[in-house]
Amino acid sequence: MVNFKLCRVPALIRSGPAISVIVAALATSGLSPVFAQDGRSPTASPQGVAATADEGSGTSVQNGADIIVTGTLVRGIVPPGANVLASTQADIEATGSTSVAQVLQTIPQLGSFQTLQQPLGVSNEVAVNRPNLRNLPNVNTGAGSTTLVLMDGHRMVGMGVTSNSPDPDVIPPGVIERLEIVPDGGSAIYGSDAVAGVLNFVTIKRFDGLKVDGSYGFADNYYAWDANATIGKDWGSGSIFLSYNYAKNDALLGKDRDYVRQFPGSNGRIELRCQPGNIEALAGVFAAAGSARGTNGGALNQCDNSDFATLYPAMERHSAFGGLTQQLSDRLSIDIRAYYTNRDTHIQGGPFRASEIIVPSFFAPTAAALGIPAITSPYSPFVFGGIVNGAPVFLPGSANSVDLVQQADFQIGANDAQHNDIELDTWGATSTFTYDLTHNFRLRVIGNYGQSTTTAVGTALNEPALQNAIKAGLFNPYDPTGSTTSPAATGIITNFENFGRTRQRLINFKAVVDGDLFELPAGAAKIAVGAEYINENFVSDRGQVVPGAEFGGAPAQFVGTTLIAPAQAGAKRFSVGRDVKSLFGEIVAPILGGDSGVSLTVSAAGRYDDYSDVGSTFNPRFGATFKPVDWISFRGAWGKSFNAPGLGDNENADFNTLFILSGSAASFFAPPAALVAAGKYPAYNGGLIVAFRGNAPGIKPQKATTWTAGFDIEPPIVPGLHLSATYYNISYKNFIGLADFQTPALLYRDFGNLITIAPSQAVLDAALANADIIAIGSPPIPASGTYAFFDARKRNLGDFKLDGIDFSVSYRKDTGFGSIFFNSGGTYELNRDRSNAPGAAFIDVVSANVNRFRARTTLGTEIGPVLAQASWNFSQGYDLDPPVGFVPQAHVKSYNTFDLFFKIDVPGDSVIARDLSFTLNVNNIFDQDPPVYRGGSAVGGSNGYQNGATLGRFVKFGVSKKF
Repeated sequence: MVNFKLCRVPALIRSGPAISVIVAALATSGLSPVFAQDGRSPTASPQGVAATADEGSGTSVQNGADIIVTGTLVRGIVPPGANVLASTQADIEATGSTSVAQVLQTIPQLGSFQTLQQPLGVSNEVAVNRPNLRNLPNVNTGAGSTTLVLMDGHRMVGMGVTSNSPDPDVIPPGVIERLEIVPDGGSAIYGSDAVAGVLNFVTIKRFDGLKVDGSYGFADNYYAWDANATIGKDWGSGSIFLSYNYAKNDALLGKDRDYVRQFPGSNGRIELRCQPGNIEALAGVFAAAGSARGTNGGALNQCDNSDFATLYPAMERHSAFGGLTQQLSDRLSIDIRAYYTNRDTHIQGGPFRASEIIVPSFFAPTAAALGIPAITSPYSPFVFGGIVNGAPVFLPGSANSVDLVQQADFQIGANDAQHNDIELDTWGATSTFTYDLTHNFRLRVIGNYGQSTTTAVGTALNEPALQNAIKAGLFNPYDPTGSTTSPAATGIITNFENFGRTRQRLINFKAVVDGDLFELPAGAAKIAVGAEYINENFVSDRGQVVPGAEFGGAPAQFVGTTLIAPAQAGAKRFSVGRDVKSLFGEIVAPILGGDSGVSLTVSAAGRYDDYSDVGSTFNPRFGATFKPVDWISFRGAWGKSFNAPGLGDNENADFNTLFILSGSAASFFAPPAALVAAGKYPAYNGGLIVAFRGNAPGIKPQKATTWTAGFDIEPPIVPGLHLSATYYNISYKNFIGLADFQTPALLYRDFGNLITIAPSQAVLDAALANADIIAIGSPPIPASGTYAFFDARKRNLGDFKLDGIDFSVSYRKDTGFGSIFFNSGGTYELNRDRSNAPGAAFIDVVSANVNRFRARTTLGTEIGPVLAQASWNFSQGYDLDPPVGFVPQAHVKSYNTFDLFFKIDVPGDSVIARDLSFTLNVNNIFDQDPPVYRGGSAVGGSNGYQNGATLGRFVKFGVSKKF
């Protein structure tokens, strides 16, 4: 059991007298000037901090006096100019979190604030949780990440089917001693990925005894529980420990929460692919949308595709973490850390939904000549009036007579037929040797190895098999569950899957020497230099396959003598690797210092990285901290950072997928009425919409320039008050990602350069020729019947600029009964501008469609052994441009939730009472739903809401005991 509050890195730092920088408050929730050691408000003395971490977070010392803070290579200092934030193990507990992903949802600077961070949707693309400092765009689409995740100062192996960044959720929360965050560019120290900043999870270094703890939490139709056990021995010169964590939670479906719902689209309808289904008339050659009726002869049967889709997935996790620390001699010590995690995630998408364009057999030659991608069915009528004996009937003169071209909309399978199962299996080990050289210099040599296997298996419909069965009369699209449909044919059609398995490996060696370079009047100038080698390997098997034949392929499948499914190849394998060789250095110099309290410390750092596949880069950083008096600090930093394309961004790492959408599926992607009225797009004519997915060739690194300026104040006239503010500015080029194809309103507004209205036949034929998979629909693709073509491939989209302010206020006052404390912090975005193609003009994307102000405020007290606190989470509302929904919506409201936390340390010194504590969390105590959003989403569980997501009122009980 752990608690979580972020705090400024405190007076833990004990270096030379002029280099020690006293910093004040923090820029997020639970602000604190020191590390809390006992799970209470932040008052504990830093002298009790256990041995610190590896390079990047600390060395193997037991008194906390010689640590290395995230953001610098030099021992004993806070990196000049940096706004370093830190949290303690004790503060995770106050959030009620059972995973690191849930912990990160409480930090306003992260894009997951007040949401349900998770692998989302029936998709291989989002198979892991990826922290996103500053909520930078396309966090789940690029293989790499603009937020660097470290554990004990070193990299972790990449995880996911298409991503190459680690999932911090594999770290058991109970072994986290503290979390350090530098929300600023860090490539001068760490290399790639540190564009928005660095998250460094520092694990415990010593443990003596046995500690067991667990928790159980529940909300409506939901539960979660976890159990932890840590055992260890400390013998003074060394320590060994092993920790095990088990966590499990239930799934939440859309039907379990009222706020998850599908709103009508531009045609006033929701989902037509229902059971029983519907028939849509497609007049002429897709010239205009025609009439539509239920296949039962009555009104349309509409259904909500979010009802049986996952809002929050079911997960089960086993984690183990072990460590050994030993002082081998007066000069030499060793630290060994190893971890293993296995996590299973189950994501549900509802029943299979399908649509097929059907024409009567006598009209088939005409349809082919017109380029209509239609098939025939023995059950196809000219007009329809209902189902009789399992077939639509012809009603001469019916008022609802339809064209000869019809679309049958239907469902296949049970409500859990469509699902995705993701298994993440990963382990790693790190050894750090620390040797004290002469003249206060120290050598650290780090060897780091990690590997992961992520497997995602999602059920799918075999589209060719479905069409063959319809044409043969073995599947009736007007009555898929009736006697006219062959169960054997249905079994073949649904015995299909989207398969992805990716194995990743990381080999990492680093050597760093640091120490005092020379003496200045204000103290010692310090230097650190080093070299690093990284080898990454990425092997991916992906494709649409028959279960059990993922690698060898499957033969053709028949019902009797009728071919249903043609022979199916196995998964396509892609393998790629890279080497990275790096040199880096940093110097920190105290320019001013003395008894007067005035001090000035400056730093300069630089790193050269040579990639075997994308070239070389050099990234500098300069920082300074000035203190006119000992209770005020002014700081600033400037630097360059970069994010190398992940190995999963290679053009051959993903298969090219073609989507041929018609009927209601196509109308979902129709342009919003406001843009049509403004003359930016022609009105949707009911035609096909074709989308092409994959990786575009030649994806380049993202390069950024970042700078910050801020202050920290601890006014002596108000003891216990801490004030902090930081201005941040990020500008980077060639950002990697996908256009917003899940939100058509934003797609048409912002990414018109990727949309071709009325595409030529040559464009469509080229897409068809280059497709590895046709996921939906079937050729031919007639230009005359196609409204738009989307080039939906991942690419370098353009440039991005962001600036804003982090702020915090914290106050603590001791009283006769104990203490009271107050913390408030968050972030406010001033500007967010994006160009969606290289060289394109910037557009403002902060004034609408995005949350620009997020904050968390905590008020608490401790009375004897009892700690109680309440937290308020706030996400500002925003306008929608263009408006969305059939009934236009132009604004999303703000979102406010409130959390309670109570802890009692059982008094007494008996064997039972000693080190025994109980906790109670009540998150979202008022059961507040997130704001309504009437726009659509291609992911069923994401419909109906924006600006946050919630489990509902979540109550959790916890107990912890150490022996």
